[in-house]
Amino acid sequence: MQASGCFRFVRELVLHHIDAAGCERCVGLLRSQGGVMDLLKAGYSDEDLGISELERRAHAELGDEPRPWYWSARVRIGVV
Repeated sequence: MQASGCFRFVRELVLHHIDAAGCERCVGLLRSQGGVMDLLKAGYSDEDLGISELERRAHAELGDEPRPWYWSARVRIGVV
């Protein structure tokens, strides 16, 4: 953005957020990804994609209790 010369001021920020989630949310996050959704719509099964195995392992490791998840998001700001 800065190299474009279109902005007087450019800054990148990283925002952090703490949330709680367990196995269900972990697998749900995977299923929400565009590429995975496309494959599921194309007829591939959870078993074909390894989602069933991930779900088994995530449940074994994470259990049913929510645990803290730490998220970060990059935000780029440009002032014209």
